[in-house]
Amino acid sequence: MSRAIQIDASRWKSQKDALRAQLDQKVAEARKSTAADLRETAAFVAEELGEHCFPSAAAIGIATAAMRFDVSRVYATASKVCEILKASSGEKTAAAFYGHWKQGNLSAAKNVVRKSGSPISGIIMGERLQPQLRESVRDKNGRVKAAHPLQLVTKEELAAHMREAIAEIGKTGAGWFACAERLGGDGNKVPWKGTARHGSDAGQVSIQETAIEITNTSPLAKKQISPGQVAAILARGQQFLLKLLQPNS
Repeated sequence: MSRAIQIDASRWKSQKDALRAQLDQKVAEARKSTAADLRETAAFVAEELGEHCFPSAAAIGIATAAMRFDVSRVYATASKVCEILKASSGEKTAAAFYGHWKQGNLSAAKNVVRKSGSPISGIIMGERLQPQLRESVRDKNGRVKAAHPLQLVTKEELAAHMREAIAEIGKTGAGWFACAERLGGDGNKVPWKGTARHGSDAGQVSIQETAIEITNTSPLAKKQISPGQVAAILARGQQFLLKLLQPNS
């Protein structure tokens, strides 16, 4: 009995093309799944960075006290100015300043201060509180370095600015939470550090095929979380991704 075997190039090519299409589809599905897992991992890492960057929940009291101290170094009420004048230029000068100030004679009060020879003889007077002054005297670590107050303000102005300054606490963390939010994560996992309070401007995300880069553009982003903390968070992120990549995870 004879056996005929047909070598059909067109049929084999058709089968090969179908198999290749199936493989391509599998690869595409795998890439899509991996991309989704990578995105979820990046959101997890961003949330961890936001949660652990200074201040932590345990350190909020310390951060608040530090902020109050910083603000008080830059802005002074009339009573504080009077204290400084008394210590540096004598009681008579301090009394002259305070008397003019209480009477609303700003020009005369300013004249006393300018001629006092005290460390605050150049203090800004008669202008609305300038928030940028506090930023202008920050050092590289974000702490205010002002030997003496830079502006004389009213009690009401000082209280209002103090509230605004304290509300800024956690703003650096919002940069990381903004990244998490852009990746589908929770941008308000820690509400007082979240995007609802501080906005999303400081968080940037760059997505590539096999990598995602998250960037916090806040001025103190590098200072408020240590390299050791970052390394530990990335290690947890790696374990998070490996678990997602496991079959039936």
